[in-house]
Amino acid sequence: MTKKSRERRAIVIGGSIAGLFVGAFLRRIGWRVDIYERSSIELIGRGVGIFATHLELLESLDKCGAGTVDIGVIVYKRVTFDRAGKTIAEKPQLQIVTSWDRISAGLVKGQRQATLLLRPRL
Repeated sequence: MTKKSRERRAIVIGGSIAGLFVGAFLRRIGWRVDIYERSSIELIGRGVGIFATHLELLESLDKCGAGTVDIGVIVYKRVTFDRAGKTIAEKPQLQIVTSWDRISAGLVKGQRQATLLLRPRL
């Protein structure tokens, strides 16, 4: 058996966050990965803000090579205002406010040798 035939290869369908996570983790354990995305453009500027409050998310970003340095803005509490702008409630809650773009960029960077294939423009 040749080295090439023993090489593990994965094809991931979907280049959004889940597909990029899968690709990044497989690359970390030595797989050759091709990620196919049907959109002909990079998936930037999509989705809403992400509140990274779960340690599991931050650990996963580190473990797959995406990293967590400068991932977003640290927020220490949530504040509710009335229509006049007066504070009516405050809740202490440590979290990182980030965006799909930041998470995605880190995951793409974490791919290193993986191939991300966007659908050709028609």
